[in-house]
Amino acid sequence: MGKALGEELITPTRIYSETIQHLVRDLPIQGLAHITGGGIMDNIIRVIPQACGISIHRDSWERPPIFAFLQAAGNVEEKEMMRTFNNGIGLVAVVPEENTQDVLNRLTGSGEKAWVIGEVTKTRKNARSRVQLT
Repeated sequence: MGKALGEELITPTRIYSETIQHLVRDLPIQGLAHITGGGIMDNIIRVIPQACGISIHRDSWERPPIFAFLQAAGNVEEKEMMRTFNNGIGLVAVVPEENTQDVLNRLTGSGEKAWVIGEVTKTRKNARSRVQLT
């Protein structure tokens, strides 16, 4: 992990306000979700329309080692990890597909790590969940 377990666990939440101010000024950001309590699944679903769902590609970003440790040590299922923790994703921007590369370029150019982690989908009637993990 690169540091003591205790240090890793008490690392404060990162604030993205400066980075986001520049993005929303220049690019069409349709939603933002700061991934804190409630994990990836519960936070993203709050910023998209009710008639939509999300598909999250679990292997599309670098997951910090602390999350593999917590999952193994606690015998936590993958879906619960995604529902509870940020798994290394601190902020999600919902962006029109045609602007994705511009947003990625802007973020990486300013020193941020950025990935496409999924997409907004149409929700099927009678769907048990609006979130799909792939």
